[in-house]
Amino acid sequence: SAVTGGTTVLSDRIVVKITQKPGESFIDRMIALVEGADRQKTAYEIALNILLASLTIIFVFAVATLQPLAIYSKMNNPGVPDSLAL
Repeated sequence: SAVTGGTTVLSDRIVVKITQKPGESFIDRMIALVEGADRQKTAYEIALNILLASLTIIFVFAVATLQPLAIYSKMNNPGVPDSLAL
């Protein structure tokens, strides 16, 4: 009639005929349900996305201003020689 997980074999062998078509099993249907599930984001997820996006923008701005700030500070303080002999 049916073979399920954990079936104990009482004789010397068991013959199982699989009649399910590939891709139409219970597990395949469950995977399709999970992959196709669409849910709304929670308030915490939205807040975290906004926080991470704003911190990313601040970080990019800070890194992008490092070189111009270094060039500006080098122009304002020419007393420091640019030599490796020091």
